[in-house]
Amino acid sequence: MSEIMLPLQVLQDASNKPKRDVLNIINEDEYIKVSKDKKITVADKSKYNYKKPILEDIEEVVEEEHRIETYNFLKAGKLFKFEGLSKAANSEIISAEKRIKLMQKADNKEIVKVKLKLIKDPTTEKIKNIYIIDYIEN
Repeated sequence: MSEIMLPLQVLQDASNKPKRDVLNIINEDEYIKVSKDKKITVADKSKYNYKKPILEDIEEVVEEEHRIETYNFLKAGKLFKFEGLSKAANSEIISAEKRIKLMQKADNKEIVKVKLKLIKDPTTEKIKNIYIIDYIEN
């Protein structure tokens, strides 16, 4: 059995378009009875327009070991690029002392253990931003 993903607008329109169509042709003083005790009128037409969902970013905290590919303190965020991660990680949250230790580990090509906060897009789950929350001595 295969899975079919329909856009949310298609699903909403399947339910709402017939109501909108009828509301477009009835008079102001008329209504549609949709259930035993629910009526909709021309004034309710906007309720049946497509409403884009409000999605929040996914936040995930992970503790992982990585090798640092590069670091860049010229850009905002004092960035560290870890092997295996698509984005550079912002290190402004951690202390200068911990950043210096990470730089030394990067220069020596050592693996570091870090606690990271990953911010992911809610629809694609791709990483949008990474923040280093802590450097854990190993």
